[in-house]
Amino acid sequence: MKVNHIKDNLVDETSVNVITNEVNKNDYMYIKDLILSSSSNVIGRDLDTGIDFKVTDKDIIYFETYGRDVCFITVENKLLVLKLSMKKLEELLSNRRYFIKVNKTTIINVNHVEEVSYHSNMRFQILLSNDYKQVVNRSYFNNFKKCIEEVYNK
Repeated sequence: MKVNHIKDNLVDETSVNVITNEVNKNDYMYIKDLILSSSSNVIGRDLDTGIDFKVTDKDIIYFETYGRDVCFITVENKLLVLKLSMKKLEELLSNRRYFIKVNKTTIINVNHVEEVSYHSNMRFQILLSNDYKQVVNRSYFNNFKKCIEEVYNK
């Protein structure tokens, strides 16, 4: 496989063309994952319409697992579904410092944290910008606190 990067100031939008001598689904999925992980956008599907939406990181409030699906909520209060596992999502978000896992099923965008309060038994409750409340389990709290400090003490 060969990858070329060409900078062109006349182009309005970034585009990616993949030229191969054969179609290989695994290569295609690998390239797609690389592109999505290097951008600050996430693509999710609206289950009601079946339409895929590209959402910027700043517009994502949180990700949460529902059964086998990982869903996310946007600032427009859209519920979108990802075709990724939570583990894969964590890997893709690992270089984006404002996303942090707060419990086994939830990753939040710390830019949407409105309030943090003590809950019980060394657990904390956060209030997000869409008025959603989520518990930060004690095993995740130190990483959550560190992330908040890094983001807000730039």
